[in-house]
Amino acid sequence: MKTKINKYIILFLGYLLTFISIQAVETDVLSFHCNEAIIEGITTRVGFSANLRIKTDSGAENQYIDFENFKGDNSSHFIKAENVKVMGTNSSYLKFSKDKDGNLRDTMEFSVDGNLIFHWNKMKNRYSKQVRLGKVYYRINQNSREGGNIDIEIDNLNIISILKIVVKKDMDFGTIIAGEKADTRESNRTPAQIEIEGVKGNNVKISMPKNTEIKNGRGDSLTVNLRFRENANEKDEGGKKTLIKKISSNVPKGNIGKTDLVEIDGSVVTKKVSEGNYKGIFTVRVEYED
Repeated sequence: MKTKINKYIILFLGYLLTFISIQAVETDVLSFHCNEAIIEGITTRVGFSANLRIKTDSGAENQYIDFENFKGDNSSHFIKAENVKVMGTNSSYLKFSKDKDGNLRDTMEFSVDGNLIFHWNKMKNRYSKQVRLGKVYYRINQNSREGGNIDIEIDNLNIISILKIVVKKDMDFGTIIAGEKADTRESNRTPAQIEIEGVKGNNVKISMPKNTEIKNGRGDSLTVNLRFRENANEKDEGGKKTLIKKISSNVPKGNIGKTDLVEIDGSVVTKKVSEGNYKGIFTVRVEYED
């Protein structure tokens, strides 16, 4: 009977020691700066610097921060940190100091720099900008015990989503008899053709004006009415025509895909006095659809 009681007491003390070793760490990001722009799906590594304030709830002696040799990195994060050093020391190790009365400080404010590594294949639609920089440890009888993680939320991290229009063909009406009308759906005439490159799996909204002008060398103008060839899916929004397209996910590698070919048709009515070569431009805009 006594033996069982002793086992229970030892087991209880073991749980108690495990419980009291848990430590809370508060990390405030006072400032954060990246050395260059971060382009989604493209940037793999970027340098950063940050000013941090770390506070612990432990009064343990020999308390320190390790930015290099910590374990338990969250592999689900798509942003990782490496080569983190305390600025001015070139060290990844920082010990909590004591105040003038000999009491251990529970708060430190300092600056670090290092690299952010981006694993875009782990990024989800609702992603977190959380980064684990290191851990707080403390020593008991020459043994290091883990404290809390130093995790930061980089709310102001500006990730630029790549989005590009690739013009495959310009619109070309060819030769038109003066006074006649022409349409790019007719033979021997060419619609404009574009592709959109961006982050695969996303929808994009393509916008263009309803019409544009073309002019000859004398300044005579003609109006060209524009429409998407997929006109069953186009919409009129505030004097513009819009079309929603999906960026293909059928890309074997990487995070960047393309839409199917987008064709833009035009129609024009010439005048009896129209002559010469007519040229013009119109602007197509594209944005991610929320």
